[in-house]
Amino acid sequence: MGKKIVIAAIVMIGMFLLVVTNVSALTLRLEPSSLVLNGEPDTEICTKLTIEYSVPNGLVEGRDLWAEEGEIKKDLSLHTLDASELNLEVSYLEKVNILGSKDVDICVTAEDKGLYHGALLYRTMQGGGVGIELNVWVIVDTKTPYFFKDKPKEISAFSTVLEITTNEDVAGDVIISEYGDGLEGLDGKDLLGDSIEINAPEVEDKLESVIIKKYYTIEQLNENNLGEDSLKLYYYNDGNWEELNSGINKNAKFVYATVDHFSIFGIFGNILTAPSKPVVVDDGDSITSTTSLHAQWSSISVGSDISEYMYAIGTSPETTNIVDWTSTTTQTSVTKSGLSLTVGKTYYFSVKARNDKGWSEVGVSDGIEIIKSGSKKSSGGGGGGGSGGSFSSDDFINLKNTGAQMTGGIINMNSTTEGDENNKGGNLLTVMPIILLTSLFILITLIGILFVKKSKKKSLSK
Repeated sequence: MGKKIVIAAIVMIGMFLLVVTNVSALTLRLEPSSLVLNGEPDTEICTKLTIEYSVPNGLVEGRDLWAEEGEIKKDLSLHTLDASELNLEVSYLEKVNILGSKDVDICVTAEDKGLYHGALLYRTMQGGGVGIELNVWVIVDTKTPYFFKDKPKEISAFSTVLEITTNEDVAGDVIISEYGDGLEGLDGKDLLGDSIEINAPEVEDKLESVIIKKYYTIEQLNENNLGEDSLKLYYYNDGNWEELNSGINKNAKFVYATVDHFSIFGIFGNILTAPSKPVVVDDGDSITSTTSLHAQWSSISVGSDISEYMYAIGTSPETTNIVDWTSTTTQTSVTKSGLSLTVGKTYYFSVKARNDKGWSEVGVSDGIEIIKSGSKKSSGGGGGGGSGGSFSSDDFINLKNTGAQMTGGIINMNSTTEGDENNKGGNLLTVMPIILLTSLFILITLIGILFVKKSKKKSLSK
């Protein structure tokens, strides 16, 4: 009897050791312990799960459970929903034979933006029964942007588009919000629309670059009275607006710049004023041509470039009876030919300029008279008594070969032109008596010499 009891005990101990040995050898591992799938709605988002099983060619089965949207507690008792109830499509290997370890794809597609929490469970199957069951937590985020290294991703809000490129994979919220008043402005410039503030603490440290496109409308330009060509993108830095190296796309109506940080950004432009009244200059007091007139002009424009000039010609200021208003686009001078002008009449150029604000006042030349060929109109200043009349070169003594020059209204017989100080010796009236006396003295001397010679000849003949 005692031997039977000992044998039974030995058998029981052996069976216990066998069971314990088998159980200790049966292991299952899922790596990682949680999965985060971040991406866009209506896009399949995938990751990998590694399954390790100690039974060679062992079979494991998988299933998934989901919690109500917004539930974040990691409690399996709260995960009671099927994926379809949340408009989720989940794909993975539901049955898989493991040869030591295996990587399997886990993919989820969410129809809408949202944050979903679930659990993926794998259990071992032994002899038709369940052995071990483990789970990994699954987070599907189609609400928080996810950025892949060196792949630009667009985020948009409040008429602003950000094209963000990171230097590594990262997930994080990018919040674009309108910024209210309370910031200092810029002299001579005005803010177009509202400024915007960008915050993204998880992403900013991983930024490679950000292209900012801020859109505007013609209505905003008109409302703020700003010149479109002057629009620039600025960012707010320690109480001051700093200009960025920005560009403008006038067809698509946005201003853009590339930055490497987030801040407060705004579009500023020059406050428009109409161009200044053009200053118009013709070719002087008079000309002899009866077929053409020439003029040039200048005008100052603030806020936008001058886009057009127009000129007209008339016989009195601001009239158009000779040439009606004619566009020169952006030219600042004109020679108008093919005219039929009248000698003795004065003609005036009128000019106006236009920018994004509108037309300037009309600027007018001081007039130019048509005179006969061969005559010259005095400018009315300086020497000659300032009579203002016309004169001919024939009215003056030709002094070309005498060395005389006109100096301050005096015919100077000296070659110098340095003024009255060099005119000692008098004028023509003073010089003429000396010349006459000298000539008379020479004549008398010559006559005397001839008389003496004749007397000597007579004496010799005797």
